[in-house]
Amino acid sequence: MLAAYAQAVRILSAFVFQAQAAAMIVNPVPRSRAAPMRVRSNMSAKKDILLTPDPRLSQVCESVTEINADIRKLAKRMLKDMYEADGCGLAAPQIGEMVRMVVVDCDYTDERGSENPYVLINPKIVKADGPMRSFSEGCLSFPGISVDIERPSHVIVHATNLDGDLMQYEAEGNLLAVCLQHEIDHLDGVTMVDHLPPLKRAQKLQECEQAFYRRDCVPCCVGIVNGRLKAGLSKQDMDTLCRSGGSCTRSQIPALVGGGSTSGTGPSATLAIARMAGIIPVMAPGLRDSLADLDALSGSSRLVFCGKVSPDKALLFSSRGVPVLRLPAEELADAYLVQRDLEVNECTVIPCGDTLGDIAEKASAVAMDIKRKVSAV
Repeated sequence: MLAAYAQAVRILSAFVFQAQAAAMIVNPVPRSRAAPMRVRSNMSAKKDILLTPDPRLSQVCESVTEINADIRKLAKRMLKDMYEADGCGLAAPQIGEMVRMVVVDCDYTDERGSENPYVLINPKIVKADGPMRSFSEGCLSFPGISVDIERPSHVIVHATNLDGDLMQYEAEGNLLAVCLQHEIDHLDGVTMVDHLPPLKRAQKLQECEQAFYRRDCVPCCVGIVNGRLKAGLSKQDMDTLCRSGGSCTRSQIPALVGGGSTSGTGPSATLAIARMAGIIPVMAPGLRDSLADLDALSGSSRLVFCGKVSPDKALLFSSRGVPVLRLPAEELADAYLVQRDLEVNECTVIPCGDTLGDIAEKASAVAMDIKRKVSAV
């Protein structure tokens, strides 16, 4: 029992943020002594929306030369993926199809159930003006991340629809104006984080760390730096990660390590690292119901803090042996300690809220509560 409690004191909370990842650990090895770890992996790649740092997200797409059955099939597939991922826009390169086509639907809600999609083939922004407006943007290729980006508030786009007609789309000061510019960016190999200076990325990362410091928890960042998987990053390592513009999945780790690359870690990669390090609680805002994340969850026994989880996703997690707990922080600590004491070999997902701050506050509160309970033993 005491051995389980001693292990529980080591709290790892990893999160993906603006194309880099960081992790939090209570009482970590001093950074000057933290040894890099290397990973061996034999995981299969998933076949859904591409996630950063997939190189195809940085490539310029080719124009569509003919609207044929293949293009119509692709449009149908893109819309299906967009709706299933609760997105309002998707570009063809995000599913590995390097053609200039996007789909958008800024009116759809699960509650209303009505769909009003647009399929834009070879879209071109012919006018972008008006006052610059800051909007908090998300992206299906950067799950769990939102960044504030300034764009022109008024936009006019010309594009061809599936019937071959040349259409004009105009939007001003609303979500559609943002979505059109965001998705067309993808066709030129530009993602939302390319609009964000590295300094702001590092600033947001530090803000999240402060949530742990406020509760007397010492943060320890993890990532892949120059091909070395490191737990405990220096400021220089952190700056390098912020400039890397990427976060990897578990299946991408071997290639990144072998190529001497630098990358943050997404949920599946972080869970793999946490398992190797013997660390249990993990903070993963970008957790999805993708095959990679589900396989990582069902194959480990971790306490995973994440964003909101819909009832449908909670049911899916549970069907894979991954229960979703909605408990107050003080009860979560008890539930975790009992789970470890009984040596229950299952992963538990803890939904915490919309923002990184929400997740960091709850994860650090549980970490501190576990420390107090262990100290009292």
